[in-house]
Amino acid sequence: MFTGTTSRRQSDEPAYDLSIVMRVHSQRLHYVDRALKALNGQRVFVFLYAGSLFTYIPHVLRAPLAAFRLRRHISRKALSYDKAMDAIANSRATLDYAHPLQSGITVRCFESLSMGVPVITNNPHVARSGVFNDGEVATFPLESAPEQLPRLIAKLDRHDTRQTVRTIDEFITDLLDDSSVDSKKVRQ
Repeated sequence: MFTGTTSRRQSDEPAYDLSIVMRVHSQRLHYVDRALKALNGQRVFVFLYAGSLFTYIPHVLRAPLAAFRLRRHISRKALSYDKAMDAIANSRATLDYAHPLQSGITVRCFESLSMGVPVITNNPHVARSGVFNDGEVATFPLESAPEQLPRLIAKLDRHDTRQTVRTIDEFITDLLDDSSVDSKKVRQ
């Protein structure tokens, strides 16, 4: 895989214990609200994007208290990709939320791990996928006990997640590199 980010994880102490950069959909308001309750007093970067009032209102009706508590973190203007990646790169871990019917791995997981930032996700398929090493991904389901979250962050922080940022050019070069394939067979 490659990543669109060019952000580099800071070598010194990260600015945030957890970063949360998400679009508002499905149960994300409730999920983020539970996470923030568990991390009271910790350094958290939160940005929730709700593009239009029309699509946001159903989420407010579904989780009115969470929407009220998160109101200062919700924006109708998107955060630039660079700013989002900088926030994640400067975090001990990032929070990911996949739609409950999604079994694949979100782009956020690949972006975060390419920068060397572990991921905490509601998607149990990520940890079981075999794509990521132990200590790079932790599962935090929507219904799990909120007090687990600080322990998950601390556990992930003890692992050395290696930064593996690859540009599209590096990815294409690796993909087209014929050193691993017998070029005579390819020509035939």
